Amino acid sequence: QYIEGYYAEQTPEQQFWESNGYRIQRRCPHLKADLTRFGKIEDGVLTCTMHGWQFELATGKCLTSDDRKLYAQRLSEDGTPADGEEQQEWVRPPAAKCKHCWYVPSKEKKA
Repeated sequence: QYIEGYYAEQTPEQQFWESNGYRIQRRCPHLKADLTRFGKIEDGVLTCTMHGWQFELATGKCLTSDDRKLYAQRLSEDGTPADGEEQQEWVRPPAAKCKHCWYVPSKEKKA
């Protein structure tokens, strides 16, 4: 039931939610639980109550595992990125087989 509607999400706008002053990816990086239903935020840490995975909102760092990261961007009161942070543009990888995969392109130029 927690994965209900997962495959219907086709755009980045449907893959994020706003809570506690952050724009947060909607699905847990662990097993894609819907964080709007199973996420609990306390003291700047989001916990997915489905399996207990925890993420620091300020950095996106997973406190449970080293190989996962959560997208979370701090917002100002008007809903724009806080403290001059740029709005991150999420795009689908060019050769993505998964139509639900999105990432933020790096602004660094490769030599």
